[in-house]
Amino acid sequence: MPSILEQFRADHEDALENIDRSNRALQSLKQGRPLDTMRPALDALQDFVKSLLAVHIPLEEEHLFPFLAVFPEVSATISEVKKGNESIQSFSQQLGRELQQDRPDTGIILETGPQITGALETHIRLSDLELLPFARRMLTKDQLEELETRFRERTALPSAYPLPVIEL
Repeated sequence: MPSILEQFRADHEDALENIDRSNRALQSLKQGRPLDTMRPALDALQDFVKSLLAVHIPLEEEHLFPFLAVFPEVSATISEVKKGNESIQSFSQQLGRELQQDRPDTGIILETGPQITGALETHIRLSDLELLPFARRMLTKDQLEELETRFRERTALPSAYPLPVIEL
């Protein structure tokens, strides 16, 4: 079983695959592919982001970040990740509202989709390059075990993991 920090990293790898698929779907839409043929990929993006917002991001914000918050070296990065998470949620809600319309506006989809994937990429970059390596160096064995316990409790919820994969 992977450690908690390895699990966060694995989630990020899965997210990068889904971001790539989403960006390809958005590019196809931009190039004129009909929206109805892209709807399954866009719905999958929404499901994927909902899963991140329900499980992965709260685990980081509620459990990992408090352990790291005592270190001033990463406070700006934590703030930037949290701000990005708010953007992910906001843009996802906007995309979701648009996809629920009888005649969704492709322009809004093409605007919000890349904003979601860009914010996710920033989240991953900051987490993988700064926060997770820092946590690996600075957190005690007891803190990591507590984080692992909280993670296992949270992911024991039905359908919490694995994260959904976007199919094109």
